[in-house]
Amino acid sequence: MCDSDFENTDTTDIHLIDAGALTVAQLVGEACAACHARWPRPRHRLGASSEGDELLACRECVGIAADYDSGALERALVAH
Repeated sequence: MCDSDFENTDTTDIHLIDAGALTVAQLVGEACAACHARWPRPRHRLGASSEGDELLACRECVGIAADYDSGALERALVAH
């Protein structure tokens, strides 16, 4: 069984996701909260559901979320 690597997560941002939009597998950590991938089992912390469940994502989706967030900050700084 794979150990969780929450302490090695690339992003520190917590994304709040509506629990009603997720499957049971996503809510219990058996599938990526973003892309539904089940293998390899998601091990990276993505955020939390609206009901307080911790949500996990695959490495690729966590990277995309981190890139999106950093790009949003850069766009906001340029706009000001």
